[in-house]
Amino acid sequence: LRCLLLHSVLLWAILQVVLGSTAQARGADVPVVRRLMGDPSPSARAAALRRLAGDTSVAALTLLRSGLSDPSPYVRRAAAALLGQVLDPSLRRSLGKRLRRDRNVLVRADACRAFALWSDEIGTAALVDSLSDRQAAVRRSAVRWCAELLHAGAASEDHVLQPLLARVRDSEA
Repeated sequence: LRCLLLHSVLLWAILQVVLGSTAQARGADVPVVRRLMGDPSPSARAAALRRLAGDTSVAALTLLRSGLSDPSPYVRRAAAALLGQVLDPSLRRSLGKRLRRDRNVLVRADACRAFALWSDEIGTAALVDSLSDRQAAVRRSAVRWCAELLHAGAASEDHVLQPLLARVRDSEA
């Protein structure tokens, strides 16, 4: 019993150190990312944004939003890929509108994944809107993520399946 107790205390101490250093490193990434967002290289800016994965602080979300306005589609795609972590519904609405209007087809296609990860009415509506995109790659991505939502049971058939079937019928006509 004494050995088990000692083992449990030791394991708890190790977890505190590991989890504490992860949280500290995550918070420490924001100033580094902010500095790297001024780099002339799009790959450096995109890699900087990827460091924010899992960080839902206001500063991190502000940097993600600025990444969506970057002139490089590579950086905007990196920002779009991380938007699944956005929790605020009003922010989701504005980001969803912004992403659906992006001029780059790959950014709009990658945004469909974030819409699906939201698993709510806002994300579902954005996915359904993406079914009508002018580019086939975006429509394919929207179909894929609609199917994922349906398979996971995260969306009702009325909200996803009916618009999906209507889109298929429109394309057959």
